Formats: sequence, C-alpha cells, structure tokens
Amino acid sequence: MITRRRGALVAAVAVAVGVGAAVGAWASSGTVNEPFVEVDSGGAVDTPTGTFLGLSSQSFTTVGAGPVVVRVAVYGYERDLNSGGVFVGKNYAAMQFRVLLDGTTLSPGATTMLDNTGKIGVGAARPTAGMFQWSRTVPAGPHTVAVQWRNLHTWDEATLKRWTVVVQHA
Repeated sequence: MITRRRGALVAAVAVAVGVGAAVGAWASSGTVNEPFVEVDSGGAVDTPTGTFLGLSSQSFTTVGAGPVVVRVAVYGYERDLNSGGVFVGKNYAAMQFRVLLDGTTLSPGATTMLDNTGKIGVGAARPTAGMFQWSRTVPAGPHTVAVQWRNLHTWDEATLKRWTVVVQHA
C-alpha cells in the first residue's frame, strides 16, 4: 500500500512539474508564435492633431486568398481643450481610428473608439477602453496593414496609455 501511494505521489509531482515547466516556458517567451498572426503593441502616446497619424504598420504574405481581420484595442482618454464639438449641450472630444490595407481605407472608415461623452471637463483625464475590428478578403501575396489615429477636433488631447493591434490572415 505504501508503494502505491508513493508511486501515485511521484506521478502527481512529475505531472505538476511538467505542466509548470511548460507554462513557465510559454509565459517567459511572451510572444505569439503563429504563422498567420501579427501582433504589435505600445505604451503611452498622445497628439493634439486632427490629421491621421500612423500608430502601427505590419507587413505579411498570405499563402492563399482568404480573410484578413484587424483588431485594434486601446486604453486611453480624450479631453476637450478647444471646445470644438457639442454633444447634448456639452463639449465633445473624440479619438478616431482607421485601418488601411494596401493603402486603401477599410470600411467603415474612421471609427470613434474613445470619447469624453460630452460630460468630462478639461481637467479630468478618465481613461476608458475601446476595441473595434475590420475585415476584408484578400488575394494571395504580400500585404501591408496600417493603423492610424487622430482627434476629431484639432487641439483636443488624445492620449493612449496602451494599445494593441492584432492582424490575423490566411
């Protein structure tokens, strides 16, 4: 009976150590090792401009015709510093994003992901999160995805604390 218990205990410890080592190796690498996924992310960046600026650009080659899905996730805030737009009688500021695939803007075009909802005063920076995805079918061959962002109104303050762009392709 003692031999069985020791055998079971040794087997349980071996499994736990093996799983722990595998998870530890995966966690320490911190990279996505998939041939059909491109990932880019970054930290704090801000702009007062109403002109689209580049946030991320990724190139890849598809092995056959198929879908491309671009997911953009952001965490940041927008502050109204120029009293530009009005939303329900309050000052409105918004941060817009668009995705270009091989130089062509993907539908629906510029998409608002973060705003101040017309409620937040100039001095209050209250970060929120937003996410959107764009998709299109592409032929086989090389492609480039560019993500751009801007303020809805020039001189408002668009600040990203963190952002991630994931491109999945055929």
